[in-house]
Amino acid sequence: MPYVDPFAPYTGLSRQLLGAQPEAAWSRFLAGFPGGQDYTSPFYNWARPQYGDYLKGYESKATQPGNWDLSWLDYLQDIGNPFDVWSGLSPGQRGERPGYLGRPSMYQLPR
Repeated sequence: MPYVDPFAPYTGLSRQLLGAQPEAAWSRFLAGFPGGQDYTSPFYNWARPQYGDYLKGYESKATQPGNWDLSWLDYLQDIGNPFDVWSGLSPGQRGERPGYLGRPSMYQLPR
């Protein structure tokens, strides 16, 4: 899969198409991050459901005075890097289950 820069400016037809389909724009945005298109990736499984929260944040910001011309695509470029947010979470918050990766540690300790 080719690399997609999530912070590249949207121009022309892509701006019109993605501006009319916010969920498609969210998917394209996530595609630029490691694991953003991999359905088995912990990042994808964490970030994909965040769409609704980010959309609510956009709607809230767009209704503030001075932001009435803010588009969803511009908002996505301004929010920063969701991969950095995900990387800062603990494994349990990221949806990973490290206890299931091997035997419990009590069996590995010498007696």
